[in-house]
Amino acid sequence: MPYVPPQEYDSSVVDDISWMDKTNCGEDDLFLFFPEKVDSVTYAKIARKICSPCKVRDECLMFGLVTERTQKNKYGMFGGQNASQRRRIHQALNKASQE
Repeated sequence: MPYVPPQEYDSSVVDDISWMDKTNCGEDDLFLFFPEKVDSVTYAKIARKICSPCKVRDECLMFGLVTERTQKNKYGMFGGQNASQRRRIHQALNKASQE
């Protein structure tokens, strides 16, 4: 299934985090999703394999996007998207909101 970026911000995923109980990554080492600089490409590939089939991938990505806006935390993998990929999503969302 191809990735479709969100069309708007939805803060409800921060207010109600019950979706986190359904993640594929719950039992995995968080280091995969928040790696140090050392070999982060390898960890990102592994994390994406875990994220790809996850049923709450969209919620996770939105959680990352919303918390980045409010807490300025721009680190880690959320919904299979790294910080630079999420930066492009932020730019697209901001542009769409101005139109």
